[in-house]
Amino acid sequence: MESRIAALIVCCSFGLAPVAGAVDAGFDLRGSDPSKLLDVLVHGNSRGAVVTIGEPVKNWVQEKDLPKLILLLDSPVPCAPVVLARSSFLPEVSSIGEQAAFLILGFRAGKYPPDLHSGRMPPDVKDEIRAWWAARKR
Repeated sequence: MESRIAALIVCCSFGLAPVAGAVDAGFDLRGSDPSKLLDVLVHGNSRGAVVTIGEPVKNWVQEKDLPKLILLLDSPVPCAPVVLARSSFLPEVSSIGEQAAFLILGFRAGKYPPDLHSGRMPPDVKDEIRAWWAARKR
């Protein structure tokens, strides 16, 4: 039986007061979708806030999510970053555009999150995602 902890997300504040309205009770990936996660990341955003996921979930980001995520790649709207619980690096800031790219990388990897942390997304990664998307649409 798969552990429910793999799909649990908790929002942590490092040395700061808890974020009002953050995900204190947890957030189950399996009962949600990337749009809802992005909403949680924006509303849980405060300096030092990070959303932690216990273990990656296979095939969580779906093909139907991709068009919206592609449109969000350039969004500068600040939000909390995402990390796996075993990550030793905790990014302090992120944006919706970076998280959209991280979600797309998760689709391509067949698991979300696809890496230990979302961190800062280099511009060439977004360019590569756009090229991949253009080729995929042909």
